[in-house]
Amino acid sequence: MTNELILRKLKAVGANIAMVPENIGEVLAKYGRITTDENVYIFLANVLNETGGFKLFVENMNYTTTAQLIKVFPRAFVRKNYNPVEYLRSPAKLGNLVYDSRIFPNLGLGNDRDGDGYKFRGRGFIQITGKFAYSAISKRIGVDFVSNPDLLATKEYALLTALDYWNKTKMGDAGSLIAARRIMAGIKSGVPEGYSTVLNYYNKLKAA
Repeated sequence: MTNELILRKLKAVGANIAMVPENIGEVLAKYGRITTDENVYIFLANVLNETGGFKLFVENMNYTTTAQLIKVFPRAFVRKNYNPVEYLRSPAKLGNLVYDSRIFPNLGLGNDRDGDGYKFRGRGFIQITGKFAYSAISKRIGVDFVSNPDLLATKEYALLTALDYWNKTKMGDAGSLIAARRIMAGIKSGVPEGYSTVLNYYNKLKAA
């Protein structure tokens, strides 16, 4: 699929194309080996969902209600009984709690120093999270995202790191939209979180 056609389709679904490289079609083919229209739609539908239409490239940790905090982070505010009121409208404080590997070692994030949780919050087209993930993708891409985490939120590296994830997890071999979404959601069966939005983007992209 050509660069022009992809950009036209993205614009038609309301995406923020200012955050999309003009040579996106070439990048998808070269770095993601995404050469079929079907896989273009699957990839774009998933990253559009993750970024709210290419509008959010850094995880928003500014929560305004306790109900939101409890729903999104039950491990901290239900199982560990932290007081959610203390974390309202406190993005850094919240990130440094919920993504602290010293408190939640089972998450496997590698955030072992004060400030790591917020520093290595989700960024990019697929919300890469945690120092371990930043370090691993730095080695594969050849860019130091650990020292420069905000690079992941730029349009160039947001796309390249998403394609790295696509290749690493073999999403392109999933065979269907829902199977690819399950890979991104980390489940093997059932309807993955966010699937209805992904499906909506997928259908709109095909029709555009």
